[in-house]
Amino acid sequence: MTADASLDERIRLKDVLQKLPELGKRTPKILQGYYYYAMLGPDARKTMANILEANAEAHGQRPAILYGDQCITYAQLNEWANRFAHYFRARGIQRGDVIAVDLENRPELFAIVMGAHKLGAACAMINTSQKGKVLAHSLNLTRPKLCIVGQEQVDAFETARNALQGDPRLVWINDAENPGTCPDGYEDGLTLIRQYPDTNPRLAVSPVAGDTAFYLFTSGTTGLPKAAPSSHRKWFKAYGGFGYMSLAMTPEDVMYVTLPFYHGTALLVCWGAALAGASALAVRRKFSASAFWDDVRRYNATTFGYVGELCRYLLNQPPSAKDRDHRLRKMIGNGLRPSIWRAFKERFGIEQVAELYGSSEGNIGFSNFLNLDNTVGFSTAPFALVKFKEGTKEPVRDEKGRLIRVNKGEPGLLIGKITKRWSFEGYTQKDATEKAILKDCFRKGDTWFN
Repeated sequence: MTADASLDERIRLKDVLQKLPELGKRTPKILQGYYYYAMLGPDARKTMANILEANAEAHGQRPAILYGDQCITYAQLNEWANRFAHYFRARGIQRGDVIAVDLENRPELFAIVMGAHKLGAACAMINTSQKGKVLAHSLNLTRPKLCIVGQEQVDAFETARNALQGDPRLVWINDAENPGTCPDGYEDGLTLIRQYPDTNPRLAVSPVAGDTAFYLFTSGTTGLPKAAPSSHRKWFKAYGGFGYMSLAMTPEDVMYVTLPFYHGTALLVCWGAALAGASALAVRRKFSASAFWDDVRRYNATTFGYVGELCRYLLNQPPSAKDRDHRLRKMIGNGLRPSIWRAFKERFGIEQVAELYGSSEGNIGFSNFLNLDNTVGFSTAPFALVKFKEGTKEPVRDEKGRLIRVNKGEPGLLIGKITKRWSFEGYTQKDATEKAILKDCFRKGDTWFN
């Protein structure tokens, strides 16, 4: 990352000033979002499930999930999640336990996740491309008590089954697009939950924002994956920062997502933004460049979640007279390259690019809150760009053993200060957590996430 002074700062200031009237209109949303983004403490008795319940109460007949020809309202999603919650509790799941979720993008995933969160359980979101030793490693990092396996994932899951530790209960989720028969050793989850009530479960001790909501897995490009816990509080930062402050989502909005929900951009950012506005989440199982705009029109999507290369694939499609025949005006994600930024906006009529920068395990993030071109925006979290050894993630220290901040315009290693408000939640492996923390960086005793 570069300390950015390469753009003409006078032009950038002019761009910012032009945004002020728009920001004035969004002030109520900005203030509401800032509370969740920066002020909500870890002990607050508030979780993702509370947001679903509030939306079901206030916007029960509004669509929550759109998938194929299905439309699931907020009231229906909450009732479905309640059945899963009662089913999980009957199998001994309680606050602090882990449920592994191995499903492609489909509606059951959202009901399962919310059902787990109603009990204070965490969901380990399994990368659906994993199998064998890598899958067994990921599962064993979090020691789930239940493994939820979609019909479409059974073959891959079976390659790791014999290496599982802790003897978790296995639950099979039938796939309406490819119905099957429940395999030996699994429970038929969708059939069994029908006998459980659809009312909100009552708990003796409520979960809190600091409890772990998810375990998200690193890609494993430099070895086996690591599991990074992500709290409800961290999810609320995305909920407030993106859903309220950046996008100002409303019940009239529809967020279209083809990104996998085992990844933080879809799970935390896109779903969080949709829930903030009581908006609909339109989901496709896998990205299709040829079907993208037909889906956008079908669902009347106003917003979509992206990664940069997805946008490049869309831009490479042959031009069409229908390129602007849609309601899509906003997009949120990361990695949109400057070389295609303006071309994408102009061809498809996009008004707002809410580009962001962050990582699943990181304690800071950046957001293009002001809708400026070619920027990841800014962060209110404390961060620094420091000199580093070329080709490594190792910072350079001066003769006093302190890190050296780079000058404006110079590339540097991004580090985030670890504070009570901007905590680093680490990994399940203690040694991996310790390796990611830099100590005594600018003064004795300070700690920063590398």
